[in-house]
Amino acid sequence: MPSFRARVFAATALTLLTTALAVPTPSHAQDDMRARGEKACGGDAVRVCKKFLKGGDFAVLSCFQENKLKLTSHCRKFLTDAGQLN
Repeated sequence: MPSFRARVFAATALTLLTTALAVPTPSHAQDDMRARGEKACGGDAVRVCKKFLKGGDFAVLSCFQENKLKLTSHCRKFLTDAGQLN
């Protein structure tokens, strides 16, 4: 199970992604996206990018992008669908 810090990161990152993509979504849709992001990438944040967790959301996102082949397929798909991975 992802740590509290990983869950907080996933929720924050998803909020930033939604804002950065300028996708107007109702609150419940944002909550759903946060939950999906936590489920898809929370473990990867700790497993692959643990040393970047203190560096903030963009540091972890950059780590995800640099290590995309090390991410689980669920996390890669989520980030690709969110427009954060090619």
